[in-house]
Amino acid sequence: MAIGAVGAVVVLALTTASEVSAQSLYSTVGIRPAATKVAHGVAKPLATRPGTARPFTAHMANVPQPATYTLPGQYPAEPLAPTTVDNSRTWAAVAVAAALGFFGWRRAGNQVPAAEHMAMVSTSGEVAAPAPPKPAKKPRLPALDSIRFFLISYIVVGHFIQVCTANTLILKLFTQINVVVGAFFVLSGYVAGYTGSLIGEQKADPRLEPTHKYVISKVMGYWPLHFVVTLFFLPMFFYADSYYNGPIKAAVHGLMSITLTQAWFPMHAEVWNAPTWFLSAMSAAMIAMPSCIQSIAKMSKKGLGQAMLTLSAILLLPRLAYSYDLNVWSVMEGMLNARTHPNIALWNATRFNPLYALVEMLMGVVAARMVMLDTQADKDAANEGGLWNSITNSCLLPIIGMVGIIVARAYDVIGLNDPLTRSLLFLPLFTRFLMNAHRQTLKDTPDKMTLTKALAWGPMTYLGTISFPIFVLHGPLGQLFYKKVIAKMFVWSAYNTTVSFFFVYLASCVLGAAFLQWAFISRKYAADATKSLMGKLQGAFA
Repeated sequence: MAIGAVGAVVVLALTTASEVSAQSLYSTVGIRPAATKVAHGVAKPLATRPGTARPFTAHMANVPQPATYTLPGQYPAEPLAPTTVDNSRTWAAVAVAAALGFFGWRRAGNQVPAAEHMAMVSTSGEVAAPAPPKPAKKPRLPALDSIRFFLISYIVVGHFIQVCTANTLILKLFTQINVVVGAFFVLSGYVAGYTGSLIGEQKADPRLEPTHKYVISKVMGYWPLHFVVTLFFLPMFFYADSYYNGPIKAAVHGLMSITLTQAWFPMHAEVWNAPTWFLSAMSAAMIAMPSCIQSIAKMSKKGLGQAMLTLSAILLLPRLAYSYDLNVWSVMEGMLNARTHPNIALWNATRFNPLYALVEMLMGVVAARMVMLDTQADKDAANEGGLWNSITNSCLLPIIGMVGIIVARAYDVIGLNDPLTRSLLFLPLFTRFLMNAHRQTLKDTPDKMTLTKALAWGPMTYLGTISFPIFVLHGPLGQLFYKKVIAKMFVWSAYNTTVSFFFVYLASCVLGAAFLQWAFISRKYAADATKSLMGKLQGAFA
């Protein structure tokens, strides 16, 4: 565990080297039974839609450009001017982070030895609801555990990097979170499709029934940790929200956050712990997943191909409408905020909508089924030599392509906005990576090193395991470090915008997540409490 935590700090440090930057969200789901993840935070919704569509550049000419960025959350923009800092407070933060790491690395006697023993498992784990006898156990796909850590690292850096750099290129490189977050929805769907259907058969897993037990068991895989973190930071959330909106609205926002319903409110999707809008959207989408998986599981490979094209078109249409109506074909939304975007309400409705999240998750289900229906003839054909087979079955090339897209947009080589880049370029490559990694894992042998075997290395899968705690923690810790009404008034006494202090924040996210994994997620008392609550909810909906 110690190696994993140290590795996390190193990876995040490399990610942020030379003033790393970005802006907006989080978490995912993996194949290993551990906590589920994801999220994504963005600017506060406040703008109104222009009366008529007009070129974005013309609109921006009349909009005063703020000198600063807006921190994620439902609060006004806060200037990020650097001031003199009490270094003793910074070193105190380092000491606290080190203490968290120490406790996170210890192995206590009452620790549950594996996440399989608890109800709080990711959507990659076995369905917790009691059901018919288990079918044969499916092979684990550890590479999908690990990849979520790299996705979440990009998102964590992106959420708050703007406080310590004004470099335009760096900001462009790391503010494309609205592109990357789609990968989490596809990955969540891929895992749900893999665990919810049978290999080599056009059948769904019988454990999808009864559907209410399936849905509740999935949501309870991540809601307990979300609730605990919300409860712990409740005084901070409530004070900051009340400071700007009053206590009544703050209480309403708290209810929305705890019940994970905020994604249905485009102008308030980022209340309290902003990144958890992702959990809200995924929870709503999860309600439809059992029925959808059952239908998709009956499809042949030809039908799956048609379904993928149909789902892609359904997802593309509203994003084309957004781009056309506002004439924002080539903007980078991550570089804008609620005041500079021409229509923040329409943008929020486009990116937060749980129905669009469902479509992306179903694309993941379809992709998983395509691999699960591979015949021996398909496998033999894939193993044949040749340049085309090497390209189409590579795990590395899709990763190079995804990174290349991010870099090309930062250098203005690709002129597409975030949602179109996500639909047309990034998600097709990410889906191909998932399918190729799945197939490669099934072929891996002990005597040959592959990318999937490297991703299956123990420390890498541990980093994937703590990705969900990182996701849930990084929003509240970001407010503690950087939201002026909290940080300057109660914590640091001065507002610190140095790069070195940003590394303290990143280390706190990783070590805090390791501590949560050790002290809560992997503990029997948490598993027992989760099972008890889950049983009561399943009984209530029976």
